[in-house]
Amino acid sequence: MINLIMENNLPDFISHKPPMLKANIEGNELVIRVPLNQPPKPSSTGKTLIVASSNGNVATAAVVNGQPVVVGFNAYIKRD
Repeated sequence: MINLIMENNLPDFISHKPPMLKANIEGNELVIRVPLNQPPKPSSTGKTLIVASSNGNVATAAVVNGQPVVVGFNAYIKRD
């Protein structure tokens, strides 16, 4: 597993606060591991429940063409 890195020269839209997210390259695949929210948390609008999130764009230790791979995602479910 490759831990997150923090780079001082990254654009402002990339988080400098590492969430508990790990990323690595396995063969020809980018593998991202992040803890699930237990229980899922309501989104800001309350329309969905957030199962997992990178909490913004995060530079990882995974590198492609000499550049850190930046990850940003939300995994969610519909609210009942």
